[in-house]
Amino acid sequence: MGPHDEQRKPVTFFRWVFKRVRQKGAFYWGTVVALIVIGVFVGRWLEKQEFALELRYKLFKMVQSASPNKPFVQGTSVVLIGDEEYWKGDLARRIPIKRDYLAALLRRLDKADPAVIALDFDLRAQTPDGSYVMHPDYQDETKQLLEAVRDVSKNRSVILPKTMTRLKSGGYVTEPDIYDGFDFQGGKVRTGYIALPFDIRKVPLSQKLRDGGRVESFAEAIVRARNERALDRVRDLESLPYGDYLEHGAFDVFSPADVLANKPEVLDKLRHDIVIVGAGWSNRAYGRGGAADSYFTPVGPLQGALIHANFVEALLGNRTSRPFGETALKVIEVIATLLVAVIFALISNPLGKFFSIVLLMAMLVLFSIFSRLNLGLFYDFFIPMLLVVVHAAYEQIREWQTHAHRVP
Repeated sequence: MGPHDEQRKPVTFFRWVFKRVRQKGAFYWGTVVALIVIGVFVGRWLEKQEFALELRYKLFKMVQSASPNKPFVQGTSVVLIGDEEYWKGDLARRIPIKRDYLAALLRRLDKADPAVIALDFDLRAQTPDGSYVMHPDYQDETKQLLEAVRDVSKNRSVILPKTMTRLKSGGYVTEPDIYDGFDFQGGKVRTGYIALPFDIRKVPLSQKLRDGGRVESFAEAIVRARNERALDRVRDLESLPYGDYLEHGAFDVFSPADVLANKPEVLDKLRHDIVIVGAGWSNRAYGRGGAADSYFTPVGPLQGALIHANFVEALLGNRTSRPFGETALKVIEVIATLLVAVIFALISNPLGKFFSIVLLMAMLVLFSIFSRLNLGLFYDFFIPMLLVVVHAAYEQIREWQTHAHRVP
């Protein structure tokens, strides 16, 4: 074989590709264009519907585990009120939770000298318009809690939950809470909404209200109280960032009974930490039913307090990833769809097609891992991968039908 033959090989290959592409005809490529347009719209619709979230949570964990740098807790502890306290103890399974108990727990935590104390409990007023006068049964204990917040907030930041509601007509509004109008006398009290995003992989940030104001998320308020500069990375983002997740066992989780008993080994571990207090009892009875305030996450079911702790750690540890923009997502989906069409135009062997499609799907996964590790962007490959499979199945079925019509 001479040097001229070597030079002709690439030209011959591209001519062969061009010939195979032309053989498919205008109808084939017109169908491809139609599938691209439909696929882009269907993909965006599925994204808005939060389609197959639990499966996508598991895939998210897989992408996260590919990182050589394993996340760890930097300074957030959790106090969970469990079955002993709620079903057998002074809390007497009451809703709303007894506020004098929270007051005593808050004062005891203050003696441990934590950096921040956050209460992950619903403190909304009984009626949205604030017209209802508080029942006498709750007045004294509510006073005790607010006074405890006032006193403790002179020593350290205290984060309280803010009630925020989405209206049917659109937009968000805040609603009255039991602490509205109380004079904290200049204490370091912050508030943030505790409602979780529907896609729990995303870290909630400040939300614009219908009246033009803004309300911070619970995690954002905690981080701002601890280290405001940690929020620089997520400032002015148009979409919520994705945050890494740590499992339940990664956090120090303490019993309120041990805190109230003033156990030195517990109080020492809480010193200078962010401490989030939340619900951890069983739903139905002592040891029966799922955990209260529990949600499915990329690392399995977690209580709300631990989810907020994950959000806090993701923000403090700079472990967030921005989502790709709409334009970039559409471009990737168009390229993936075109590659499927080219594969079916060039390869006639069904086994070769199958392995080529598998390789394309693997490339989407690897791109997601690469972009997260090197670009700080998370690419959710599930829906594009689903579109690739559907397109490939459609092309194969159409080929079978065409072949069947040709056979006499």
